[in-house]
Amino acid sequence: MRLLFLPSGYPQLSVEPIILKENETLNSTCCITTSTSTNLITISWLLGERPLLQLNRTTHRKIKNGLVKYCSSVLEILASRYIHGKTLTCMVVKKHISASHVVNVLYPCTVRVSTKQSLKIYNNERDVFIECEANGNPQPQVLLQKKDENGQWNALEIGYMKSIKENITWTFHFGNASDDIKGMYRCIAFNDVGLAAVSKTVEIEYYNSKKRVSTILVILAVLVIAVLVLIRIIKRSKESKGCYCFQTKILEDSRTTVVRFR
Repeated sequence: MRLLFLPSGYPQLSVEPIILKENETLNSTCCITTSTSTNLITISWLLGERPLLQLNRTTHRKIKNGLVKYCSSVLEILASRYIHGKTLTCMVVKKHISASHVVNVLYPCTVRVSTKQSLKIYNNERDVFIECEANGNPQPQVLLQKKDENGQWNALEIGYMKSIKENITWTFHFGNASDDIKGMYRCIAFNDVGLAAVSKTVEIEYYNSKKRVSTILVILAVLVIAVLVLIRIIKRSKESKGCYCFQTKILEDSRTTVVRFR
């Protein structure tokens, strides 16, 4: 493995290979040069924010002009999709200097049909969309297929939109709803590393939105009436308990007169 260092005293990180496939081993070496009068150098490693403990080996040897080169190797990190995009960092402890490299791991696709199995359509006017969510590195391409009456899968040449968050969502647009949309669909995702496919049956349920609004209004009216009736019952219950008695003392000519109200 080629060891790199900077005479200026800043660490240099070497990662071989730069691009890894899933389940390959990540090996990396970090070197720094310093004067012989400097105290022992300690190099630590981070993968993302997680310290790498008991995975490194530090060596040093003298080089010309009174300098010492310290090298630390991090050993046998298994490359996986979970470390893709994370930063591998070597740090010189207490010196506030570091070097880093973003880990690039190639891994095959995963895919799922994120559309619900039953699509609710109101007044037969809403457009229908089927979504496929895929993940992979390199970024996958996605195809949508539908099974015909003979059990054969046929690719659909329809418009789509693509959005990228944690996964890539491919949204296929069918236009207005119809019974022809019902059936078995399959999302296929592929990249240079591999291919994945998953299928789902999609059904269409039709609803009349005007009837739905009328039903909601009826329910709200019933709730309002119920609240008014409850308030009236509570009010009558309080009235049936009668009036409270109050006593008032009035001092007149050193005599106490008690007036009672009922």
